[in-house]
Amino acid sequence: MAFVASALSIAPAIAPVFGGYIAGAAGWPWIFATLALVGTGMFVFVLLRVPETSPYVSRGAFRFVSMLGSYLQLVKSRRYLGYLAIAAVPVAGSLSFQTAAPFIIVGELGVHPSEFGLLMVSLTAAYFVGTLLANRFAVPGVNRSIMLGSALLLVGAALQMALALNLSLSIWSVLAPQMIWLMAMGIVMPNAMAGAVAPFPMMAGAAASLQGFAMMAAGALSSLVLSRLGAGVGSLGLMMCTLAVAGTAVFAWATRQHSATPT
Repeated sequence: MAFVASALSIAPAIAPVFGGYIAGAAGWPWIFATLALVGTGMFVFVLLRVPETSPYVSRGAFRFVSMLGSYLQLVKSRRYLGYLAIAAVPVAGSLSFQTAAPFIIVGELGVHPSEFGLLMVSLTAAYFVGTLLANRFAVPGVNRSIMLGSALLLVGAALQMALALNLSLSIWSVLAPQMIWLMAMGIVMPNAMAGAVAPFPMMAGAAASLQGFAMMAAGALSSLVLSRLGAGVGSLGLMMCTLAVAGTAVFAWATRQHSATPT
């Protein structure tokens, strides 16, 4: 999972660069047109070229009632909910930053949209380093690696809040805490994804898809809340602190409960 997550870091590295150039040359609506074209191409590629590899897929696995039953079974597991929550936290924080970043970096600091895309590459590099660390620290155990990543999430969030309260606004006062956050994300996500899927080999697809949905839903919700608070560096720091504390607390609770009960 750490290896796969490191490969996923390529997309966030190149997307803001291309997005900045597309927005500058043709306007922001063409970003969505490009997404539609890329999404259609990937759908066709997967449909025609990617075979099913799971030995547990049955003929009725994709029926609504069967999938709903799998999801209900998953959400009854405290262990699964802990991994789901801690995986959603760094994604939600990252998407919150992406919501606020254009207003802060472009709007307040005056960075050009094309340069803004290049700055995002530094964050992707931090995420890539985190995935390498996830691979390195996987041996001591998934939970221990997640707690290490959670500690880094708290550090990044606290630093973002401290710099906001200090009224120190610069490119690096915004990006440095995000580098720590994304490094933590690179550690947490692969381990949380592996931890969520491993106990459910017969429902691995359902476990992965529900966790993916939760990550994107948490990102959408946190971005919405941040936009209501005002897309400033103070609101961003508050959002990150709230997410890090809540996610770490839920994971610690689920881990403790799991050690005491079979679920």
